[in-house]
Amino acid sequence: MSDQILSNIIDYKFLTNLIPALIWMSDTNKSCYFFNDVWLNFTGRTLEQEKGDGWSEGVHPEDLEKCINTYVSKFDKRENFTIEYRLKRHIRFWHTHVPSSYRYFFRLCWNLL
Repeated sequence: MSDQILSNIIDYKFLTNLIPALIWMSDTNKSCYFFNDVWLNFTGRTLEQEKGDGWSEGVHPEDLEKCINTYVSKFDKRENFTIEYRLKRHIRFWHTHVPSSYRYFFRLCWNLL
């Protein structure tokens, strides 16, 4: 790996950890390979646990099918998209702000290829 590529990767990881948002990246096979520290701290999982399809273990069971179907469909068409779903927080309950309601997350995706 060239020094320039390595420098770009380090800069990208640094910048994504400054943003208070859950950020991820996937390769051309739909396999997720990067999650920023904000994501990992929120879920309480390691990068290795989240890689590939591991991230989907934290999606609420009622939201999982729609989440995966949207991701796969839009990815295959190389279209930008938004997914709304509930994500499990590291304290092992479905993240809520108001008693008896769920907090939803929006997964915004842009095709950079």
